[in-house]
Amino acid sequence: MLLHRIILPFLFGMLLIFSCHPKTIPSVAPVADGIVLESSTEAPAIDTFPVVPRQGPRKWLSFVRFPCYGKCPAYALELYSDGRAVYSGSRFVKRKGFFEAYFSTGLMTEILDKANEIHFFDLPPKYPENGQQIPELPRTLILFQLPDIVKGVEFTYGQPDEINDFVKYLDQLIEGHSWRSIPDPYNSVE
Repeated sequence: MLLHRIILPFLFGMLLIFSCHPKTIPSVAPVADGIVLESSTEAPAIDTFPVVPRQGPRKWLSFVRFPCYGKCPAYALELYSDGRAVYSGSRFVKRKGFFEAYFSTGLMTEILDKANEIHFFDLPPKYPENGQQIPELPRTLILFQLPDIVKGVEFTYGQPDEINDFVKYLDQLIEGHSWRSIPDPYNSVE
């Protein structure tokens, strides 16, 4: 009985732990005139991932304001490369549920220009930089998934004012846009 209840699960667990070998994971390394894929045995940094070509529209920008213990707004915006935007609001927002809109190429260029103005692609992946976030504070994620680079910044506090201004800018775009209600696009029943 002891063999079945303790020793066999222990041996099975040890087999799983020691049988896994580290695998080479491709990472993105910037160079002077572009992005080069290299092989590395280390996992990529949280803010940089290899870019995988794919067909059709892809996520271009994710902007997520996570719930907190207070009355902070909780919502997400997913903007795709073809201009389609999906908004999902859950707490302390004017629009609750799922909504769809389209952003023009000019507006998407403006968003990217604003990000470049604040040197978004050079920022650390997380604020505060020591990584000690306070769970009671609202957490925000901004993630660009461009054809040549993927860059995300997540923060609760300690971020530069330029990031806060960029968040206000994105909030104003969301508020000023015309949205139409749609069914939950992530939980469709067929």
